[in-house]
Amino acid sequence: MTEAFTVTCDNCEREVHSVYMGVDLPNSGLFFSPNSMGYYAGFFDNFPPDNQDAYCICHDCAVVFMLALPGLAKRLLPLRGGHQIAGNYPDPPCCAWAWTWDEEAPCPKWGQATIFLASHHLEWERQDCRGCRSHPYKP
Repeated sequence: MTEAFTVTCDNCEREVHSVYMGVDLPNSGLFFSPNSMGYYAGFFDNFPPDNQDAYCICHDCAVVFMLALPGLAKRLLPLRGGHQIAGNYPDPPCCAWAWTWDEEAPCPKWGQATIFLASHHLEWERQDCRGCRSHPYKP
């Protein structure tokens, strides 16, 4: 049995799965440093930086963050599809920023896995495969 690695969300303080052993990166979450966002007379007025902390937030808190700042969410993820959910199709997406694929129904032109992006209504929307986007006029 594989040991699960966890990290604590700095917002809700829940233990969530981490991406790698010994690395504080929450699976499908966000990781950032306020020092990289700060500047003299800015919201984070930490010039020069007085701490080197980095913060992580879990998937559920990241969804709240994206919903609270939709303009920023659109700029950060203009094409949606922020994090993958392997093998999730046809189960409903966890949030509007998920993506997945279905290898069992490949693109008839190129044979690549079909990609699905989550909608804001939490339904999967089929996307053209990479081959179709790159070469849309293949006979």
